[in-house]
Amino acid sequence: MARHYLDHASTTPLRPEARSAMAAWEETGITADPGRVHTEGRMVRAALEEAREQVAGLFGVRGRQVVFTSGGTESVNAAVWGVWRRDPGPVACAGVEHSAVRDASARTSPVVPIDVDGRGRIEPAAVEDALARGLTLHGRRPALVHCQWANHEVGTVHPVAEVVDLCRRQGVMTHVDAVAAAGHVEVDLDRLGADLVSVSAHKLGGPAGIGALVIRRGLRLDPFVVGGEQERARRAGLENVMGAIGFGAAAAHLARPDVRTAEEAVAPDRAAGAGRRRGGRDHPVRRSGPPASPSGVPRGGRGGGGAGPLGSGPGRHRRPLGLVVLVGEPRTLPGAGGHGGRRREVAAPVGGMVDDGR
Repeated sequence: MARHYLDHASTTPLRPEARSAMAAWEETGITADPGRVHTEGRMVRAALEEAREQVAGLFGVRGRQVVFTSGGTESVNAAVWGVWRRDPGPVACAGVEHSAVRDASARTSPVVPIDVDGRGRIEPAAVEDALARGLTLHGRRPALVHCQWANHEVGTVHPVAEVVDLCRRQGVMTHVDAVAAAGHVEVDLDRLGADLVSVSAHKLGGPAGIGALVIRRGLRLDPFVVGGEQERARRAGLENVMGAIGFGAAAAHLARPDVRTAEEAVAPDRAAGAGRRRGGRDHPVRRSGPPASPSGVPRGGRGGGGAGPLGSGPGRHRRPLGLVVLVGEPRTLPGAGGHGGRRREVAAPVGGMVDDGR
Protein backbone atom coordinates (compact mmCIF):
# COMPACT_ATOMS: atom_id res chain seq x y z
CA MET A 1 0.00 0.00 0.00
CA ALA A 2 1.35 3.39 -0.96
CA ARG A 3 2.13 5.80 1.84
CA HIS A 4 1.78 9.58 1.60
CA TYR A 5 3.60 12.00 3.86
CA LEU A 6 1.17 14.42 5.52
CA ASP A 7 3.08 15.67 8.57
CA HIS A 8 4.04 19.03 7.13
CA ALA A 9 3.44 20.63 10.52
CA SER A 10 6.68 18.97 11.62
CA THR A 11 8.77 19.26 8.46
CA THR A 12 8.29 19.44 4.71
CA PRO A 13 10.03 17.43 1.99
CA LEU A 14 12.90 19.21 0.31
CA ARG A 15 11.66 21.16 -2.69
CA PRO A 16 13.09 20.07 -6.07
CA GLU A 17 14.34 23.63 -6.61
CA ALA A 18 16.26 23.54 -3.33
CA ARG A 19 17.70 20.11 -4.08
CA SER A 20 18.84 21.18 -7.54
CA ALA A 21 20.47 24.36 -6.27
CA MET A 22 22.33 22.50 -3.55
CA ALA A 23 23.47 19.80 -5.96
CA ALA A 24 24.69 22.39 -8.46
CA TRP A 25 26.73 24.10 -5.76
CA GLU A 26 28.18 20.78 -4.62
CA GLU A 27 29.24 20.03 -8.19
CA THR A 28 31.35 23.20 -8.30
CA GLY A 29 33.66 21.66 -5.72
CA ILE A 30 34.26 25.04 -4.13
CA THR A 31 35.11 24.90 -0.44
CA ALA A 32 36.13 28.01 1.44
CA ASP A 33 35.41 30.27 4.37
CA PRO A 34 33.18 33.11 3.08
CA GLY A 35 35.02 35.43 5.43
CA ARG A 36 38.30 35.04 3.50
CA VAL A 37 39.41 37.43 0.78
CA HIS A 38 40.98 34.90 -1.60
CA THR A 39 39.15 33.95 -4.77
CA GLU A 40 37.41 30.89 -3.37
CA GLY A 41 36.31 32.79 -0.28
CA ARG A 42 34.82 35.55 -2.38
CA MET A 43 32.97 33.01 -4.53
CA VAL A 44 31.45 31.39 -1.45
CA ARG A 45 30.57 34.82 -0.05
CA ALA A 46 28.77 35.70 -3.28
CA ALA A 47 26.71 32.50 -3.11
CA LEU A 48 25.86 33.11 0.54
CA GLU A 49 24.77 36.69 -0.03
CA GLU A 50 22.68 35.73 -3.05
CA ALA A 51 20.84 33.23 -0.86
CA ARG A 52 20.37 35.87 1.81
CA GLU A 53 18.85 38.26 -0.72
CA GLN A 54 16.49 35.53 -1.93
CA VAL A 55 15.24 34.90 1.60
CA ALA A 56 15.00 38.63 2.30
CA GLY A 57 13.12 39.20 -0.94
CA LEU A 58 10.50 36.65 -0.02
CA PHE A 59 9.80 38.44 3.26
CA GLY A 60 10.09 41.97 1.84
CA VAL A 61 13.10 43.04 3.93
CA ARG A 62 16.72 43.97 3.25
CA GLY A 63 19.35 41.29 3.11
CA ARG A 64 21.27 42.72 6.04
CA GLN A 65 18.22 42.21 8.25
CA VAL A 66 18.41 38.43 7.75
CA VAL A 67 20.68 36.60 10.20
CA PHE A 68 21.12 32.96 9.27
CA THR A 69 20.83 30.50 12.17
CA SER A 70 20.64 26.73 12.57
CA GLY A 71 16.83 26.83 12.58
CA GLY A 72 13.74 28.15 14.32
CA THR A 73 14.80 27.08 17.81
CA GLU A 74 18.07 28.98 17.66
CA SER A 75 16.33 32.00 16.16
CA VAL A 76 13.88 32.08 19.06
CA ASN A 77 16.64 31.70 21.64
CA ALA A 78 18.70 34.42 19.97
CA ALA A 79 15.73 36.78 20.05
CA VAL A 80 14.99 36.14 23.73
CA TRP A 81 18.66 36.33 24.76
CA GLY A 82 19.30 39.50 22.79
CA VAL A 83 16.35 41.34 24.29
CA TRP A 84 17.20 40.15 27.80
CA ARG A 85 20.76 41.47 27.45
CA ARG A 86 19.40 44.79 26.26
CA ASP A 87 16.58 45.08 28.79
CA PRO A 88 16.44 42.35 31.49
CA GLY A 89 12.78 42.67 32.33
CA PRO A 90 9.86 40.25 32.43
CA VAL A 91 8.56 38.58 29.28
CA ALA A 92 4.91 38.17 28.26
CA CYS A 93 4.12 34.82 26.67
CA ALA A 94 1.03 32.71 26.03
CA GLY A 95 0.82 29.02 26.86
CA VAL A 96 0.06 28.19 23.23
CA GLU A 97 3.51 29.34 22.11
CA HIS A 98 6.04 26.74 20.97
CA SER A 99 8.11 25.18 23.74
CA ALA A 100 11.21 26.92 22.37
CA VAL A 101 9.57 30.28 23.07
CA ARG A 102 8.26 29.29 26.49
CA ASP A 103 11.45 27.62 27.72
CA ALA A 104 13.81 30.30 26.41
CA SER A 105 11.72 32.97 28.11
CA ALA A 106 11.47 31.14 31.44
CA ARG A 107 15.24 30.59 31.50
CA THR A 108 16.04 34.30 31.38
CA SER A 109 13.15 36.25 32.87
CA PRO A 110 9.96 36.17 34.93
CA VAL A 111 7.12 35.23 32.58
CA VAL A 112 3.84 37.10 32.59
CA PRO A 113 1.26 34.77 31.01
CA ILE A 114 -0.92 36.02 28.19
CA ASP A 115 -4.39 34.51 28.37
CA VAL A 116 -5.95 32.99 25.27
CA ASP A 117 -9.66 32.80 24.58
CA GLY A 118 -11.74 29.65 24.25
CA ARG A 119 -10.55 29.27 20.69
CA GLY A 120 -6.88 29.31 21.66
CA ARG A 121 -6.40 32.75 20.15
CA ILE A 122 -4.26 35.60 21.49
CA GLU A 123 -6.32 38.77 21.46
CA PRO A 124 -4.85 42.29 21.79
CA ALA A 125 -6.95 42.91 24.90
CA ALA A 126 -5.28 39.95 26.60
CA VAL A 127 -1.86 41.32 25.69
CA GLU A 128 -2.80 44.71 27.11
CA ASP A 129 -3.93 42.99 30.29
CA ALA A 130 -0.59 41.12 30.53
CA LEU A 131 1.30 44.38 30.15
CA ALA A 132 -0.71 45.86 33.02
CA ARG A 133 -0.14 42.79 35.20
CA GLY A 134 3.58 43.03 34.54
CA LEU A 135 3.50 46.55 35.87
CA THR A 136 1.61 45.40 38.97
CA LEU A 137 3.68 42.28 39.68
CA HIS A 138 7.14 43.47 38.67
CA GLY A 139 6.93 47.22 38.82
CA ARG A 140 7.33 47.60 35.07
CA ARG A 141 5.88 46.48 31.77
CA PRO A 142 7.39 43.39 30.13
CA ALA A 143 10.48 44.01 28.04
CA LEU A 144 9.30 41.58 25.36
CA VAL A 145 6.00 40.22 24.13
CA HIS A 146 5.83 36.99 22.13
CA CYS A 147 3.02 36.41 19.64
CA GLN A 148 3.22 33.47 17.29
CA TRP A 149 1.84 34.04 13.82
CA ALA A 150 0.20 30.64 13.48
CA ASN A 151 -0.06 27.84 16.00
CA HIS A 152 2.13 24.85 15.25
CA GLU A 153 -0.43 22.25 16.40
CA VAL A 154 -3.90 23.43 15.40
CA GLY A 155 -3.03 26.14 12.89
CA THR A 156 -4.90 29.03 14.51
CA VAL A 157 -3.75 32.35 13.05
CA HIS A 158 -3.29 35.09 15.63
CA PRO A 159 -3.84 38.83 15.05
CA VAL A 160 -0.11 39.58 15.08
CA ALA A 161 -0.39 42.96 13.38
CA GLU A 162 -2.75 44.25 16.05
CA VAL A 163 -0.55 42.89 18.83
CA VAL A 164 2.59 44.40 17.33
CA ASP A 165 0.88 47.76 16.90
CA LEU A 166 -0.31 47.71 20.52
CA CYS A 167 3.16 46.92 21.83
CA ARG A 168 4.82 49.53 19.65
CA ARG A 169 2.50 52.21 21.02
CA GLN A 170 3.43 51.15 24.57
CA GLY A 171 7.17 50.98 23.88
CA VAL A 172 7.44 47.18 24.26
CA MET A 173 9.51 45.02 21.92
CA THR A 174 7.87 42.14 20.05
CA HIS A 175 9.05 38.79 18.81
CA VAL A 176 6.91 36.87 16.31
CA ASP A 177 7.44 33.15 15.84
CA ALA A 178 6.54 32.76 12.17
CA VAL A 179 7.96 29.25 11.77
CA ALA A 180 4.55 27.62 11.37
CA ALA A 181 3.11 30.43 9.26
CA ALA A 182 5.82 31.02 6.67
CA GLY A 183 4.90 29.16 3.53
CA HIS A 184 1.24 28.81 4.41
CA VAL A 185 -0.24 32.28 4.89
CA GLU A 186 0.96 35.65 3.71
CA VAL A 187 3.80 36.80 5.94
CA ASP A 188 4.35 40.44 5.12
CA LEU A 189 7.09 41.79 7.36
CA ASP A 190 6.96 45.20 5.69
CA ARG A 191 3.49 45.81 7.06
CA LEU A 192 3.98 43.88 10.30
CA GLY A 193 6.69 46.00 11.90
CA ALA A 194 7.76 43.50 14.57
CA ASP A 195 11.19 43.89 16.13
CA LEU A 196 12.18 40.24 15.69
CA VAL A 197 10.76 37.42 13.55
CA SER A 198 11.87 33.78 13.55
CA VAL A 199 11.59 31.51 10.48
CA SER A 200 12.87 28.07 9.52
CA ALA A 201 13.75 26.68 6.09
CA HIS A 202 12.55 23.11 6.56
CA LYS A 203 8.96 24.25 7.13
CA LEU A 204 8.69 25.69 3.62
CA GLY A 205 10.56 23.19 1.48
CA GLY A 206 14.12 24.16 2.33
CA PRO A 207 16.72 21.97 4.03
CA ALA A 208 16.82 21.23 7.75
CA GLY A 209 19.52 22.88 9.81
CA ILE A 210 19.05 26.44 8.55
CA GLY A 211 16.73 29.22 9.62
CA ALA A 212 16.82 32.95 10.12
CA LEU A 213 16.15 35.67 12.62
CA VAL A 214 14.85 38.78 10.88
CA ILE A 215 15.82 41.88 12.82
CA ARG A 216 14.26 45.31 12.61
CA ARG A 217 16.45 47.89 10.93
CA GLY A 218 18.51 49.83 13.44
CA LEU A 219 18.09 47.29 16.24
CA ARG A 220 21.35 45.98 17.71
CA LEU A 221 21.35 42.98 20.01
CA ASP A 222 24.11 40.97 21.67
CA PRO A 223 24.62 37.65 19.83
CA PHE A 224 23.38 34.42 21.37
CA VAL A 225 26.20 32.39 19.79
CA VAL A 226 29.60 34.00 20.30
CA GLY A 227 33.14 33.24 19.18
CA GLY A 228 33.37 34.88 15.77
CA GLU A 229 32.36 37.84 13.66
CA GLN A 230 30.14 35.99 11.19
CA GLU A 231 26.72 37.33 10.20
CA ARG A 232 27.91 40.89 10.86
CA ALA A 233 28.94 39.85 14.38
CA ARG A 234 25.37 38.76 15.16
CA ARG A 235 25.87 34.98 15.05
CA ALA A 236 29.26 33.31 15.39
CA GLY A 237 30.30 30.16 13.54
CA LEU A 238 31.19 29.22 9.99
CA GLU A 239 28.12 29.83 7.86
CA ASN A 240 26.08 26.91 6.57
CA VAL A 241 26.48 27.91 2.94
CA MET A 242 24.91 24.78 1.48
CA GLY A 243 21.87 25.15 3.73
CA ALA A 244 21.56 28.83 2.88
CA ILE A 245 21.62 28.04 -0.83
CA GLY A 246 18.78 25.54 -0.39
CA PHE A 247 16.85 28.01 1.76
CA GLY A 248 17.33 30.72 -0.84
CA ALA A 249 16.23 28.49 -3.70
CA ALA A 250 13.04 27.49 -1.87
CA ALA A 251 12.36 31.15 -1.06
CA ALA A 252 12.93 32.22 -4.65
CA HIS A 253 10.45 29.64 -5.88
CA LEU A 254 7.83 30.63 -3.32
CA ALA A 255 8.18 34.25 -4.41
CA ARG A 256 6.81 33.36 -7.83
CA PRO A 257 3.40 34.92 -8.52
CA ASP A 258 1.84 31.57 -9.50
CA VAL A 259 2.41 30.09 -6.03
CA ARG A 260 -0.61 30.74 -3.86
CA THR A 261 -1.02 30.74 -0.10
CA ALA A 262 -3.40 28.38 1.68
CA GLU A 263 -5.78 31.27 2.36
CA GLU A 264 -5.95 32.12 -1.34
CA ALA A 265 -6.47 28.49 -2.33
CA VAL A 266 -9.54 28.06 -0.12
CA ALA A 267 -11.02 31.51 -0.70
CA PRO A 268 -13.89 30.28 -2.95
CA ASP A 269 -14.89 27.55 -0.49
CA ARG A 270 -14.69 29.93 2.45
CA ALA A 271 -16.78 32.56 0.68
CA ALA A 272 -19.43 30.01 -0.29
CA GLY A 273 -19.55 28.54 3.21
CA ALA A 274 -19.85 31.90 4.93
CA GLY A 275 -23.32 32.49 3.58
CA ARG A 276 -24.53 29.16 4.94
CA ARG A 277 -23.36 29.87 8.48
CA ARG A 278 -25.55 31.51 11.07
CA GLY A 279 -25.99 35.17 10.27
CA GLY A 280 -23.84 34.79 7.17
CA ARG A 281 -20.67 35.22 9.25
CA ASP A 282 -17.52 33.18 8.95
CA HIS A 283 -16.26 31.05 11.81
CA PRO A 284 -14.35 33.22 14.27
CA VAL A 285 -11.25 31.00 14.36
CA ARG A 286 -8.97 31.73 11.46
CA ARG A 287 -6.86 28.76 10.47
CA SER A 288 -3.59 28.77 8.60
CA GLY A 289 -4.23 25.32 7.26
CA PRO A 290 -7.67 24.39 5.93
CA PRO A 291 -7.80 21.79 3.17
CA ALA A 292 -6.39 23.26 -0.01
CA SER A 293 -8.34 23.22 -3.26
CA PRO A 294 -6.53 23.12 -6.62
CA SER A 295 -9.43 24.95 -8.24
CA GLY A 296 -9.24 28.13 -6.17
CA VAL A 297 -9.41 31.62 -7.52
CA PRO A 298 -6.43 33.05 -9.40
CA ARG A 299 -3.89 34.86 -7.31
CA GLY A 300 -4.75 38.48 -6.54
CA GLY A 301 -2.18 41.16 -7.13
CA ARG A 302 -0.23 42.64 -4.26
CA GLY A 303 1.63 45.77 -5.10
CA GLY A 304 4.45 47.47 -3.29
CA GLY A 305 3.98 49.39 -0.14
CA GLY A 306 5.57 51.91 2.13
CA ALA A 307 8.33 51.05 4.52
CA GLY A 308 7.70 49.86 8.04
CA PRO A 309 10.12 49.16 10.86
CA LEU A 310 11.05 45.86 9.21
CA GLY A 311 10.59 47.15 5.68
CA SER A 312 13.09 47.92 3.00
CA GLY A 313 11.83 51.19 1.61
CA PRO A 314 8.92 52.53 -0.40
CA GLY A 315 7.70 50.57 -3.35
CA ARG A 316 9.36 47.26 -2.59
CA HIS A 317 7.16 44.39 -3.71
CA ARG A 318 5.67 42.49 -0.79
CA ARG A 319 5.89 38.85 -1.75
CA PRO A 320 3.50 36.46 -0.04
CA LEU A 321 4.38 32.92 0.85
CA GLY A 322 2.87 29.71 -0.38
CA LEU A 323 3.71 26.04 -0.21
CA VAL A 324 2.62 23.36 -2.62
CA VAL A 325 0.22 20.51 -1.99
CA LEU A 326 1.29 18.38 0.94
CA VAL A 327 0.80 14.85 -0.39
CA GLY A 328 4.21 13.39 -1.19
CA GLU A 329 6.79 15.53 -2.94
CA PRO A 330 6.01 19.22 -3.49
CA ARG A 331 4.50 19.29 -6.98
CA THR A 332 2.07 20.98 -9.30
CA LEU A 333 -1.44 19.75 -9.96
CA PRO A 334 -3.47 20.07 -13.15
CA GLY A 335 -5.83 22.99 -13.14
CA ALA A 336 -9.49 22.26 -12.68
CA GLY A 337 -12.84 23.84 -13.47
CA GLY A 338 -12.57 27.07 -15.37
CA HIS A 339 -8.77 27.25 -15.60
CA GLY A 340 -8.40 25.75 -19.05
CA GLY A 341 -6.19 22.90 -17.87
CA ARG A 342 -3.43 25.23 -16.71
CA ARG A 343 -1.17 23.81 -14.03
CA ARG A 344 -1.40 25.49 -10.66
CA GLU A 345 0.42 25.06 -7.40
CA VAL A 346 -1.60 24.71 -4.25
CA ALA A 347 -0.55 25.71 -0.76
CA ALA A 348 -0.19 23.07 1.93
CA PRO A 349 -2.11 23.46 5.16
CA VAL A 350 -0.56 24.06 8.57
CA GLY A 351 -1.60 21.88 11.44
CA GLY A 352 -0.99 18.56 13.08
CA MET A 353 -1.57 17.28 16.59
CA VAL A 354 2.08 16.86 17.56
CA ASP A 355 4.69 19.31 18.79
CA ASP A 356 6.47 20.20 15.61
CA GLY A 357 10.14 20.00 14.81
CA ARG A 358 12.22 23.09 14.47
